[in-house]
Amino acid sequence: MNETATEMAEPKAISRIAIAGHGIEAWLAVNYLLAGLGSRQVKLTVLPVPGSDALDELYRIVPADSNAGLGAIGLSSAVLARECGASFSLGAQVNGHFKPYGKVGLDFQGLPFHHHFLRANTSMGPADYFSWSPATSAMRRSAFAPPNQRNAIGKLQHDIACHADTGLLTRLLRERALRHGVEISPGPLKSVTREQGSDRIMGLVNTLGETTQADLYVDCSGLERAMVHGAAAMSWIPAPGLPVFQIAISRIEQNGTPPPSHRLTSGSEGWELEIPGPASTTRIVLAPETNHENARAFAPGHLAKPWIDNCVALGMAAATLLPIEPVQTKFLSVSINRMISLLPGVDCAPRETSEYNHLALTDLEEIHDLCAAYELARHQGRLDLSGVDIGPVHESLRKRLRLFRKCGWIAAADSDFLEPADWAGVFILLGLVPEATSRLASRMPLATLVSHMSKLKAQIEKTAAEFPLHRDYLDAVLSAPAAMPRTI
Repeated sequence: MNETATEMAEPKAISRIAIAGHGIEAWLAVNYLLAGLGSRQVKLTVLPVPGSDALDELYRIVPADSNAGLGAIGLSSAVLARECGASFSLGAQVNGHFKPYGKVGLDFQGLPFHHHFLRANTSMGPADYFSWSPATSAMRRSAFAPPNQRNAIGKLQHDIACHADTGLLTRLLRERALRHGVEISPGPLKSVTREQGSDRIMGLVNTLGETTQADLYVDCSGLERAMVHGAAAMSWIPAPGLPVFQIAISRIEQNGTPPPSHRLTSGSEGWELEIPGPASTTRIVLAPETNHENARAFAPGHLAKPWIDNCVALGMAAATLLPIEPVQTKFLSVSINRMISLLPGVDCAPRETSEYNHLALTDLEEIHDLCAAYELARHQGRLDLSGVDIGPVHESLRKRLRLFRKCGWIAAADSDFLEPADWAGVFILLGLVPEATSRLASRMPLATLVSHMSKLKAQIEKTAAEFPLHRDYLDAVLSAPAAMPRTI
């Protein structure tokens, strides 16, 4: 083969991937990799990392039955209920307001629904906006139904999540991975060896002195960041507008059927998140200062380069995301799918890794901006941004806030991690009322608009009234015969 042909030859395909970690993130990553790699012959080896599961309770809210959720790896919400002690959720209760997952209202006349809502309801608030989803009415009476054709109203369809027991879910994911030939190192990770004068990893040494070599190394060790720590190119970028918190996690025993929602409460001292399950409630407290004996520092931010040479950090190893919005599992699955789509050869060429880093950072900027909007509102003593000075936030959030406050439009973003409707819902929840509504929305006479929205509301209320009680739905799922498991 001549020199030109050699240069044009495809790089050798990756055939070995080593994953560091042993908590929920590591085993979610392994299962997403198994699903995404498909028929490719890639050996996966997991090296446990002590302490990498310290904050696993943050991941009890998991999106279900969707491409970004556990449905992508063959785990239905019914399986999570039977095998992982999961209950179901339609959304959140944020400072007393029910905020559903999925769409709110129906777009029409070529405009997003929130423009019509703002024109027809200038004196109304978030409780009224979110009532344009059947999930909101269902949450108020502790009812639940999965999204399907029966309860869809045109293109209006709610989403769901599961509150799964982290320990049981981790065990289920590990068992599924082992059945598919994934190997576990007999000893936990002790050290990382790198090429002289380079960040390239040459091998992982466990506590028994054994070395695991791979073509690609995946760091899922959470805040330990066992692989990326020590790399010369590793640097941390704090999230603009978000302080360093102390985080404390505890469990509260409970009896009875949990509500089909989680609870998020803000106050002068920070945030409190309660995630109810059938046997207990997980309570997560985030505050600048706390006397909780198990509290540890939690600094929102991300790595400047999640992918460094032949090592990619995923999940909390790549970024610490404030759990105000339950996006952690989605960010993990999106990152893995992106990694697989850009999967380079064993040389891990900068072209692919640079593109991955660019896309990951645009997603992280958007997620941090969303959390910073909540935090900015919290400092007002209540979740209200109606008259607040924008303050020291990232320029991208400043642009979004100003545009929505002026005319109700959502500024275009490089990232598509969040939908414009997600931003509209959060801004309305936080009390932002545009100074003027869209002129395009004025094309329909106000009386016609009000009549149209009244008919839509009637359909929504009728649909929600047919949802069974969460208790009855959960009992039916647990008593039904188990379906044949889907393969990865």
